Amino acid sequence: MKSYETALRNECGYQGAQPYVFLLDYANITAHRSWTVTAIGIGPRIPTLRMCKSCCHSRLFNLSYSYCTRIPQSPIWDPLTGFGGDGVPGTYTVPTDPTNSSGIIPHFYHGCVKDGPFADYTLKLGPGLLVTEHCIARGVGADSTVSSYLNSTAIAYVLSFPTFEQFRLKLEGTRVPFFLGPHGGGHGAIGGEMSNYFSSPGGKYLNTRKSLQSPICFYADPLFYMHHTSIDRIWWRWQEECPERLYEISGVNSTSPPYGNVTLNYPLQMGNVGPTIPIRDIMDTRKEPSCYIYV
Repeated sequence: MKSYETALRNECGYQGAQPYVFLLDYANITAHRSWTVTAIGIGPRIPTLRMCKSCCHSRLFNLSYSYCTRIPQSPIWDPLTGFGGDGVPGTYTVPTDPTNSSGIIPHFYHGCVKDGPFADYTLKLGPGLLVTEHCIARGVGADSTVSSYLNSTAIAYVLSFPTFEQFRLKLEGTRVPFFLGPHGGGHGAIGGEMSNYFSSPGGKYLNTRKSLQSPICFYADPLFYMHHTSIDRIWWRWQEECPERLYEISGVNSTSPPYGNVTLNYPLQMGNVGPTIPIRDIMDTRKEPSCYIYV
């Protein structure tokens, strides 16, 4: 995710690589590092998340785990070299939503992350549409049904669709008929703030709820970036299957009327985290401003 990694390098002095989760098979998920300089969905979400990645190529991070059995032992949760562990039960009480409009599912919240680099981090938004100060909460493996969307069979199914419109709907997920997809499945697998439709993306989008025209400036759990880089990789794989797919785009730009069609000229507005550019400019990851490929 280009803007995120650029900020890490330019503002924080980060010299390492951008990791991502390799969704080959959820029984053996592998995280990678991407050597770069770098929603259930509406059309521009996938390219927006690509803009939020960029240069060189990816290499193995040597990280594997399986759902429910080995996932708690994955190095990704290591407090020293990873992102901290699962939420600790009894350390967080999910607040009541007086309007019942936040889509909060309490059983996805095991508790606060209590070890690793984000143990003392305080979020200012969420959960859901609420505005509260709270810890980063997780619920790793809270719902085992999401594993069916995160294995090699599921990924092959998503990649089998010939048009971008069909592909994006299966990647992002649909409500009717219900199909969670790899995107929603990854959010559910991590749980906590990542399981919520609103506070997982956060930022100004949390308040608009309609369009990705508004800048997305905040993500509740840093694992958001690993997961969405893996989603970008699936899109990249789909593009690589056929040359004519490289600049294929479709969809609507809003979750509610009035709808507009997404085209290659649709502006990706990144607010204060990056320049506004048309979708056309990020379709080919080998070109500027992206400059990356995956292994």
